[in-house]
Amino acid sequence: LVRNDSLWSLGTTYASGSSDILVTLHTWDEDAWLYQGSWSWDSGEAEEVSDAAFLGASIAVATTSNGQAHCTVFHPSNGDMEWTYATPFDIPTTSKAIDVRDSAVVMLFNADTPDGERLGFVCLNVAGDVSLESIPGSGVDLAGEDIAWYSPNNFATVAATSQLGLGEGDWLFSRWTDTGVWQGGPTFGTPYDEIPSAILNTSDGRIWMMGFSDGYSNGRDDVYLLVTPSPQVGNNDIFINIQTHIANNTVEIQEPAKEQSIEVYPNPVTDFFTIVHARPAESWELVDAVGRRVLQGLGSTGDASRLDPGHYLLQLDESKKTIPVWVVR
Repeated sequence: LVRNDSLWSLGTTYASGSSDILVTLHTWDEDAWLYQGSWSWDSGEAEEVSDAAFLGASIAVATTSNGQAHCTVFHPSNGDMEWTYATPFDIPTTSKAIDVRDSAVVMLFNADTPDGERLGFVCLNVAGDVSLESIPGSGVDLAGEDIAWYSPNNFATVAATSQLGLGEGDWLFSRWTDTGVWQGGPTFGTPYDEIPSAILNTSDGRIWMMGFSDGYSNGRDDVYLLVTPSPQVGNNDIFINIQTHIANNTVEIQEPAKEQSIEVYPNPVTDFFTIVHARPAESWELVDAVGRRVLQGLGSTGDASRLDPGHYLLQLDESKKTIPVWVVR
């Protein structure tokens, strides 16, 4: 997740002996992501994280626990749980993806039904109230892979199946209303075992879908990028298909060798703090998780004694630096 020049990564950690949600934070510094720290949330249950998205100042996390798909909203810095949802069906469900718009969350999950594997979805408002729970019928086994809003009341899903007769692996693209009405959508398939993995609606109205294939018998995996001109694409519409191969090489990412010269001390902060190595007359501001300015100043000192506990970002005007700050009591 990216917000205000900060990169938030979420996953599952077993370091405490149980399954916790792990958060790792990096911030952008001129030309590289700098590691700033990590912390974990104990949700009380063993959970596997599948996806996450910002919901206002909080983070909505899709997880799977005890055969149920969960959507849980946490405060990003202290891990306080605001609300949680679990699928109510009497069959196993597995969370897959989540997407957020201004006033609603949609979560995609897969369900192991008596008729085979099916996708399902749930819509919730920002308070966690359910407006839709559905496992649509299907004549074939299919596995939902990703979900995305493309308008205030409509979302799209992409799923994988091998039972449509188009090849070894096919993509099933579907459009839905937030009341669960199917609005159509094409299938894409070749004999090359294509598997979708992600879907994204962009501001220009196009739908981007990414997946991969290992069916060319060329000894490598190939990545597919399909771009539709609009969400209303049909079976006969032309779409862009870009292919590239993945080399059989490992990729290493190293931390930058340079040190971050400007720091906040102490950090965590209780009241007064110093911006070490800041320019004497440089202006700065402290913003919260949604980018609202809560404090501003000039020079190398500040007072956070009136701020609520939590995570903030210190943004320096002239040097263009961003530094995470934790306020504690």
